[in-house]
Amino acid sequence: MSSQFDLNAFILDVTAQLEREAARSALTDLLVELLQVPAAGAAFRDDPEGTLAARGIAGTCAQDVRDARTSMINSGGVCADDDASPPGGTDAIAEMLYTVEHCTLLDRALAELLPLGRFATS
Repeated sequence: MSSQFDLNAFILDVTAQLEREAARSALTDLLVELLQVPAAGAAFRDDPEGTLAARGIAGTCAQDVRDARTSMINSGGVCADDDASPPGGTDAIAEMLYTVEHCTLLDRALAELLPLGRFATS
C-alpha cells in the first residue's frame, strides 16, 4: 500500500490556514484601531456587527478576540488598565468592548507596526 499525496487536500488546508491568518490579522488591526482612534471606538459601539462585517470578520468568535488581546499584551504593545475581569463566554463583541474599555496602547510607534504585522527587533 503506497502513500499518495493529495494535492487538493493540501491546497484546501493551506487556503484555510491563510484565511485564518488573514482573519487574525484583520481582528488585530481592528483592535489596534479601536484603541488608537476614539471615533473608531464610537463607531464600533454604535454598530459592532456592521464594523465586523465591513472588515470581513463577521464570524469572529470570543476566543479569537481573547487570543488577539493576549497576543497584543504579550508583544508589549498593549496593557490592561485595571484588574477588571474579561467577560468570558461566547460573546465576541463583549470581549472586544472589554479590550477597548480596559486596555491601552503603550507605544504609538508599536501601534503603527501592529496592523502591518511587523514588530521591531533589537
